[in-house]
Amino acid sequence: MTSYYVESALLAQGWAKNVQIKVTDSGLINKINSNVTASEEDIHLSGVLVPAMPNCHSHAFQRAFAGLCEYSSSNNDSFWSWRSMMYRFIEHLTPEQTHIIAKQLYIEMLKAGYSRVGEFHYLHHGQDSKPYNDITEMSNQVIEAASVVGIGMTFLPVFYRYAGFGKQQPTTGQGRFTMSLDEYLQYHSKLNSNYIHSEVIIGTAPHSLRAVDIEDLKQLVSTLEPDTATHIHIAEQIPEVQQSIEFSGLRPVEYLYNHMQPNSNWTLIHATHLTQAEIQQIIGSDSVVGICPTTEANLGDGIFAHDYLKSNGHWAIGSDSHISVNSCEELRWLEYTQRLQLNQRAVVSGPDVNSVGRNLWSKATEGGNQSLGANAGVISEGKSADFVIIDLEQPSLASKSEDKLLDSLIFSSHANSAIKDVIVGGKLVLRDYKHPLEEQVANQFKQVMRDLTAVI
Repeated sequence: MTSYYVESALLAQGWAKNVQIKVTDSGLINKINSNVTASEEDIHLSGVLVPAMPNCHSHAFQRAFAGLCEYSSSNNDSFWSWRSMMYRFIEHLTPEQTHIIAKQLYIEMLKAGYSRVGEFHYLHHGQDSKPYNDITEMSNQVIEAASVVGIGMTFLPVFYRYAGFGKQQPTTGQGRFTMSLDEYLQYHSKLNSNYIHSEVIIGTAPHSLRAVDIEDLKQLVSTLEPDTATHIHIAEQIPEVQQSIEFSGLRPVEYLYNHMQPNSNWTLIHATHLTQAEIQQIIGSDSVVGICPTTEANLGDGIFAHDYLKSNGHWAIGSDSHISVNSCEELRWLEYTQRLQLNQRAVVSGPDVNSVGRNLWSKATEGGNQSLGANAGVISEGKSADFVIIDLEQPSLASKSEDKLLDSLIFSSHANSAIKDVIVGGKLVLRDYKHPLEEQVANQFKQVMRDLTAVI
């Protein structure tokens, strides 16, 4: 049993003072005591304790690509031109390089206050597009990276079969992704066997309605366990919506709900372009929407629907392409895009919580853990001990407390510099801003970047 002590903490029932949190060896919160004095065995954490942030959507290898596509390549640059360049980039990635990139990213995530990542992994095959002798080779490299640095992992292996609606044949650039349904089910089964006795959660990720035929999707969902975390890209781009209508007569979310029955285990990634009827379908199904504001802005996707947020639907944040690795920046962008669209302030507040910062943080931690199938999101007995310590010595946070602290963390601080300690599953993995592998992994990552930029 480990015991932590802080002067202030955001518990499930609200803010509390002088808090002792006892954590079992398996990483669950066993007992919370408020308004007590510290005991000799307590690990005293200096700062304010809040639930750690889940990152619901990540393509780890893209961290090495971030910043390499910020120039004009045509008269109409978009997600689709960015994607073509990304495909050329991944032609060169080896398993070893992918492992190092993931380690660097996951350390950055911890320092940004993330405690668990939903890794939407589709880089399956070798540079020649042929499967490795062990089909889980690339997956193992990414999962092992998370284990080494101490971040929680919900692994979402991607089923990717087609280039577009109507079973269009994959392009050359998609060769490292594609599998038949039978191949994918064998691959998924092996992953489950590899990690059955670990803390890794194995979900599934049919890539998108354009990449997976609806009949395959039905068979996939019926084959896996009913409570499997299921993530799918949907309605990210206006051309994708138009292609769906041309193919089926329905918008992507309409098409999905007409043929499937998404529930609380499902996460719809992006869902940027929604009608009011689609919003009600998602909310009625208890599914989560995975919003990735910095990536959606970088790719010119669009602004997420205000009516969904106003209707109190479940949502989570992800850093997706990792153009930014900063939990507070994702939340700030989510609020600011709404302000710009509506010409008003304090948009994403709640009926019972006037503080925008607290509402954003709480909704994202609760929705994110639902999305990733994790037993966390609030600080309560029986939940996983996943939390962060915010440093009150940061100048922009000085004299701030409770809701005003979270408001200031998100809207007035250099947020990553305020995350002092991170606890994942009861283990202190980041202490006083430092990760034990930080310098070593950074040097490895720099060498990978030198090697990759020399050939692209």
